[in-house]
Amino acid sequence: MNNRKRSEKLFETSRLLYKEVENYIKSKNWNLAVRRAQEVVELVLKGLLAEMGLDYPKVHDVGLIFAQEIKKKGLKLEESYLNKILEISSYLSRKRAPAFYFEEEFNEAHAIKCAQSAQEVLSFGEDLLKLLRGEK
Repeated sequence: MNNRKRSEKLFETSRLLYKEVENYIKSKNWNLAVRRAQEVVELVLKGLLAEMGLDYPKVHDVGLIFAQEIKKKGLKLEESYLNKILEISSYLSRKRAPAFYFEEEFNEAHAIKCAQSAQEVLSFGEDLLKLLRGEK
């Protein structure tokens, strides 16, 4: 599978997972909403790395690697926005297991905040993907 195909698959999966996030919030399953939000962010960032022709590590938090590669490629992103993506990726990757195994109970407000963060990264990723492909 080439990098573009892998990127497409990762983005396709991230979109499906985001729909799951929305459904889990509707059904008041806060912990799974948090878990899936993390997966959305992870797959978006890995999809962007694949699109840039890079092999991504098989870890859950690739935010730092993503930020480093953006800078290496000379892509112009506001430092504050890049830092926000780093924070989202790092935070959600730390909450991934506790959410899934109910080591921590999440509430509606927290799940909604995580969902909004995932949506923000997904929207950002969609825009950057178009830019990387010369569609924007």
